[in-house]
Amino acid sequence: MKIMKNTTEEIISNKQSRGRRGLRRENLNENEMPLLFLVPLVETAWAHGAIARNEKQMIFTAAREEKIDEKHFLNQTLDELLIYQPGQAFFNSCLALIKTELAAMTVAEREPKLAKLVNRCRRVAGSAGGNSTMDINNFTSPEESEVLARLVAELNFRDAEQKSKRREPFAATAIGKIKRIFKG
Repeated sequence: MKIMKNTTEEIISNKQSRGRRGLRRENLNENEMPLLFLVPLVETAWAHGAIARNEKQMIFTAAREEKIDEKHFLNQTLDELLIYQPGQAFFNSCLALIKTELAAMTVAEREPKLAKLVNRCRRVAGSAGGNSTMDINNFTSPEESEVLARLVAELNFRDAEQKSKRREPFAATAIGKIKRIFKG
C-alpha cells in the first residue's frame, strides 16, 4: 500500500503545465467538477487499505459517465488517486468542497446529484467482495461501511427508504385517528 503524504495543493493536475495545484473552489473550473464528485468513491475504495480491481473498474465507469475518458486531462489524476492513497485531510477537504457545491444548488439539482453520489459509493463498496452488486451488504467491509455512514451523515443524505421511515409515525397516527373517527 502506498500512502500519499502530499498536501491537497499537490494532488490535482494543472492541465496547462501538468504541475500541481490546490484543490480549492476558486481553482476548479466546470470541467474539473466531475473529478471532485468522484473523490468520495475513491475514499470508499481505499477504506480497507487497498483498492480491488472491481472497485477501480466501477470508479472508472463512473468517470466515463461523467465524460472523463482515457484521454481526458483528469483521467491521469484519477489514476494517481487510485494508485497512491491520499491522506484523510485530502478527503475531508474534498468533502467540504462537495458540501459547498451542493449547498449552492437548487433542491431539484442537489437531490439527484447527492443520490447518485451516495449510490455510486455504495456500489463501489459492494463491488470488492464478489461479482454481485445486487446485495451490497454481503460484500461491504466494516471499514467501507464506516466511510459510507460518515459520508451519508456529512452530506445529510436521506434516501427514499429513510424518508418513508421518517413519515411512518405520522402515517400511523393519521390512520389511528381515522379509525377512531369511524369507530366512534
